[in-house]
Order: sequence, then structure tokens, then C-alpha cells
Amino acid sequence: MKKYKKKSERGQISKDIYDKAAAVLEEDKTKTVRGIAKDFGLCHMTLTRYLKKRSKAKEKGIPMESVTFGYQKNRQVFNNNEETILVNYLTKCSQICYGLTPKDVRQLAFACALKYNVTTPQSWHNNKEAGVDWMTAFLKRNPSIINEFKKTGIAPFNKDIFPHEDFLSAFVTDRELDGTASSNIENTPVTTENTPIHSTKIQPPPTQTASLNDTTSPILECIESTFAPEIVRPYPKAAARTKKITRKTRKSAILTDTPEKDALALEQNKKKENTSKKIKVIKKGMTEPKKVTKQENTNKKGEPAKKKRKIVVKRKMSASVNLNDEKLSITTHVLDTSRGRPADGLPVCLYKFENDKWTLLKESTTDSNGRCGDLLEDERRTCGRFKIEFRVNDYFRRIATTSMYPMIDVMFDVQNPGEHYHIPLLLNPFGFSTYRGS
Repeated sequence: MKKYKKKSERGQISKDIYDKAAAVLEEDKTKTVRGIAKDFGLCHMTLTRYLKKRSKAKEKGIPMESVTFGYQKNRQVFNNNEETILVNYLTKCSQICYGLTPKDVRQLAFACALKYNVTTPQSWHNNKEAGVDWMTAFLKRNPSIINEFKKTGIAPFNKDIFPHEDFLSAFVTDRELDGTASSNIENTPVTTENTPIHSTKIQPPPTQTASLNDTTSPILECIESTFAPEIVRPYPKAAARTKKITRKTRKSAILTDTPEKDALALEQNKKKENTSKKIKVIKKGMTEPKKVTKQENTNKKGEPAKKKRKIVVKRKMSASVNLNDEKLSITTHVLDTSRGRPADGLPVCLYKFENDKWTLLKESTTDSNGRCGDLLEDERRTCGRFKIEFRVNDYFRRIATTSMYPMIDVMFDVQNPGEHYHIPLLLNPFGFSTYRGS
């Protein structure tokens, strides 16, 4: 959105001059508008329109402060005075650690517009909040509510940005002081002088409360008619203070004296005795723990009973592989990582390199768990070079999947005839990996 730049200097005369010209015309009826406008250096048509607005405002009872003239934004939702009050409300909320988000400010603006019958766009009623364009323009008109750096640079530091008044003590909550605190304040002599702090902000009108018996009070009607965001969204109230006394109150004493030290030692001994005594409470339906007697802890011969040994049951392996046999055995296990399950029904062949050629020893297929038992026969359990051939093309064709490898050969050397060689295969249509398992 482009920002309009003014090209002339018209409409920059202060409103006070127009008020003085209007006051002269009201006192002396013989003078004309053109003559007064010429004396004050004003445009006679602008002064005429301003006088008409003042007369209409007097008839309707509107305060003269809200009467505008010159180049004003005719579609602005809140006037300048109302926006100043809203800015002061937001500033106070941030000072009491109750800062509002942009979403909250938009909802607050819509609630204030409904409360005081301010004309708003239809989109505000549809969304139940002010628009984004209004929020952007509101921040541009009031940059004081935005926290930002005043100047650029590596260290934009300004030590005088906080005035002395910000470091003075202040009451940010509506909680009453304790009786002890109030008595201390009354007894403390005051030697400082209070100097009034002048602020340039326009503060909202002070709220007044009428008696409960007066149901129709003109003061309340005046308060409801003035623009005050704290009526729509009151300031938060602090919770009541809770007195937590964690330490035992004592009289002032010299604890290094002998009587005081003895008294403290007695207290600590009593605490230790109370904690050492363990009182067992037996609930209804519960029985007392059974006491083991000497007779129960001995056998029939009167000798002390031996402790029973715990038997650890080992996990059963494949039926074809016995851990106690010190024979060479070769097994495999195929997992399909693309499906996350064992590769069942995959053809597997075991070869051995003998007489400068590969000799087929055994053909097998993986079971439902993707495993193959011992692929060696008794007369073939010797050291040498072996090869397991996985015919993965038949497996992937069966599950309707295209594979890049029609066959996978895993070659390995057997050097110790008394060990078990387990060759697992992690398989997918585009790659594989293997290692020696246990």
C-alpha cells in the first residue's frame, strides 16, 4: 500500500486559531466571516465550514474537542482522542506485565466499537475483531507502543532511555498491604518531597462509583458515555497472597552458648528417635508377615536346608542346529526390508570351490520365517571356500515386484571346522547387504 505524500501546505494551521476566530465572531455579531478570516490569515470557506460544525455540535451536545477541520481522515474508526486513550491503556497493560498480542488488540478494538456504538466495517462483525489493515495503520499512527531499536548499528545502546521515574517503587497490583507492612510505613518518618510528574499522555477520565442505593445516577451515565477500554476489558487482579511459614519461629538468642546448644541437641535427638521408630499399620484383610522359625529352616535330619538353585533356560534355536555339536554348520536368514518381513520361499543354493570349479552341495528354500537350516552334509563339513546363491528373481516375480538383481552370490571362506557360520541377507529390490551373524 503506497503512502500518500502531501504536495501543498494547506490545512496546517492550528485549531486554536480557528477557535479564536470563532470566539471573536460569537462576541461581535457585526463582523463578517471574510473580515475575520482575513485578519487571522485563514481561508473564509474553511472557517465557514468550521462554524457550521461547531453549531451542529452544540445542538447535539457533542464536545468541541471532537470537532475537526481541514484534511482529516473521514473513514477513520476511532478519533484521535479515543486512539490516545487506547494507547495509554495498552501502555499500562505492558507496564503491569499484562501485554496484549496483536490478536487481543484487534478483539479489544471491536469490543470497544460495539460498546460505544462506533461505526465499523462489515468485516469486523463477520470476524468479531478489527481488520489487519486497521491494525497496521494504528501502529503507524502510534509508534510509541512498539518496542524497537532507535538507531541501527552493532550496539544500539542508549543508557538514558529509561527516566529516573521508572526506577521508583510502584504498586502494580490492587492487593492491600499486610498489617505489619502498614505499621512499618506509618512508623517510618518521611523526609522526601513529592514532586509532580508531568506527562504528555492524555489519561482516560477517572472512574467514579456511586452508592448502591442510587440505581439511576448521572455519574454512571457519564462514565458509560466516555471512551474507556478498561470498562470493556478490566485490568487483571492479582491473587491473594498466601502466607507460607516454612521455618520455625524462634526468639533471638546466641546459639553458641551452652544452654542454647544443649536445647538444640535435645530437639535433634527427639527428631531422630521419631524417625527411627517405624510403626507398621496392618489394614483390614491383611495378615502379618510370617516369621521363619528354626524348625522350618532345617531339613528332616536337623541339618540346615540347602538353598535351591535357579535354573536358567536357554532360548531354543533352530531344530537343525545344536549348540553342543562341535561341527561345521552353515545357515542363512533372509529379510525383505522393503516389506518389513521375512523373505519366505526364496530359493537358496550352497556351492563349494573344488578342483578349480564350483560344486553344488545343496538346494533349499527359506521357510515362513525366512530361515534355512544347516546346508551342509556330514561328508562335506571341511574347510574351504563356499558360496551361497540367492535366486531373488524368482522371489520378486512371485510377489509382483521388479528387481535390479536377478541373482545374488555371497562368497566366504571357512577356516575353522568347529564353528557355526550364519550368513544373513538384508534384501530389497534395489540393493542388499550381508554380514556374518551369530
